[in-house]
Amino acid sequence: MSSAGPGRTGHHGGHHGGQHGGHHPGQQVLHLPGAGVPVRPRGWPPLDAEPEVAPRESGDDELPDPAGVCGALAGAVVEVLSGHRPAAQLVRWTTLEVHAELQRRAGLAARLRPGPPRCRPGAVPVRQGRPAHVRRVRVCRPGDGVVEASAVVADGDRVRAVALRLEGWDRRWRATAVEVG
Repeated sequence: MSSAGPGRTGHHGGHHGGQHGGHHPGQQVLHLPGAGVPVRPRGWPPLDAEPEVAPRESGDDELPDPAGVCGALAGAVVEVLSGHRPAAQLVRWTTLEVHAELQRRAGLAARLRPGPPRCRPGAVPVRQGRPAHVRRVRVCRPGDGVVEASAVVADGDRVRAVALRLEGWDRRWRATAVEVG
């Protein structure tokens, strides 16, 4: 896998226009459409999205109070990681990158958990028992339509810290970064 960024072809050294210089004989350089086009931060719509269908940034005046959303989302994230909730339930409230990372971590945690899976094959096992309880939420507003929050969440006999960054899109909050300790 290459760590080449936008506009780069991923080869190292050699000349730039042919079939050699870091490539196998007969291998052509892959030119991606949009190479050289600026890339927006994760969770943001692409620059070439149609304005009528692209997600629209929302300011504080268009968004609900973030404290309740942050608390509910922090609790739900811990429930996903502990097997009490499927990650698919959070797809509406997260960017695709955050959702994929939650699914990955939930799958890893499920493999480490003792006992047989309690759901259909291929799905993350969902455990029975008491869901997570949010003890405290602290919210900070670094900018219009942006919230950073920390939460303390009790999950059975474990207490976990959750850090969230939410951004306003289409008049709702969406998590663009989640860290769980």
